[in-house]
Amino acid sequence: MNVQGKTILVTGAGRGIGRSLAVHFAGKGANVALLDTNAKDLEDTQDHCTQLGVVARSYTANAANEDSVVGALDAVTQDFGGLDGLINNAGIVRDAMLVKVKEGKVVSKMTLADWQAVIDVNLTPEQRDRTNDGYVAVYRHVHALLRDEVAIAMQRAA
Repeated sequence: MNVQGKTILVTGAGRGIGRSLAVHFAGKGANVALLDTNAKDLEDTQDHCTQLGVVARSYTANAANEDSVVGALDAVTQDFGGLDGLINNAGIVRDAMLVKVKEGKVVSKMTLADWQAVIDVNLTPEQRDRTNDGYVAVYRHVHALLRDEVAIAMQRAA
């Protein structure tokens, strides 16, 4: 798919797979809107992307908070004039067993706050895509047209 001159929003773009996706699409000539909770990580990703000669802008927002996401998407659409693609990559890990038992005794358990944070970021489809018709819920999948490009970027990140 030719993404030259298109605008793609990448959530979770501060590091890891999100950064690799953003840099991959910037390398293909796409302008990138970068969304993450960590401003410093976003700055680093933005630097990588702008070195490739595209427009890259950072937006600090929490993917688990609808107001935060809507505010960021309003800023993105104002700055870029719209979106051509969205990659919902944001996700968190809280490494813990729900309940860890050793020799018949509970030695630790995942807190309700950690459980809820994982559910809110990884499973709740609160990301919104700003279109000419308003906000449309976007579930955590990549459109088939971008699937191969995302697979390539993920292989490079590994």
